[in-house]
Amino acid sequence: MLVKNIRGQGAIEYLVLLAVVLIVAMVALSLLGYFPSLSSEVQRAQSESYWGGSATPIRVEKSFLSSEFMSNGSTQSNLTMLIRNMENTWITVRSISVSPGHFYDVYDYNGGYLGNASNLNFTLTAAAKKVIVLVATDGSYAPPDGFSVELEFNYSSAYGTPGEQKGAVKLLGESQLTYEEIMIQQGCVLLFGVFWLCP
Repeated sequence: MLVKNIRGQGAIEYLVLLAVVLIVAMVALSLLGYFPSLSSEVQRAQSESYWGGSATPIRVEKSFLSSEFMSNGSTQSNLTMLIRNMENTWITVRSISVSPGHFYDVYDYNGGYLGNASNLNFTLTAAAKKVIVLVATDGSYAPPDGFSVELEFNYSSAYGTPGEQKGAVKLLGESQLTYEEIMIQQGCVLLFGVFWLCP
């Protein structure tokens, strides 16, 4: 009778050990990107933590990407960002680089033209916030499910020294239109749940 109890205890210990190993393996795989939903959530949390919490001197507090089809058949993408100067003095933004995509023009939230993304000259006072919209009109970047971009700001400080802020992580966010919504806007019809038929 005693021998049977020892065998049963050994089998239970083996199963518990196997379960722990499987859980550790799944966590490791999700962090390495083998489970896209888990890894994308981790990446998005890292992006929000960096750009919304620790980036200096320019912080991106909110961002989203919207895409629309123009009457000439091209796609226009608008990357809208709420940026904030985290310095205790003013800074002047000289350029903004976003990749992938060709975001050439920058506007304020009211549609006022701020300039070409590579040649800007707008000032943020200490702790000031500003909504800016970067526009790509060539269809170079219109992801359907969310965006992931490398972001870089060039600026000059109140003391006249130039600075460069390259993101330690990519800026991630939501796209306002899904792939299906974009295709429907183009007049396309989904056939058999698989193929898009477009005019």
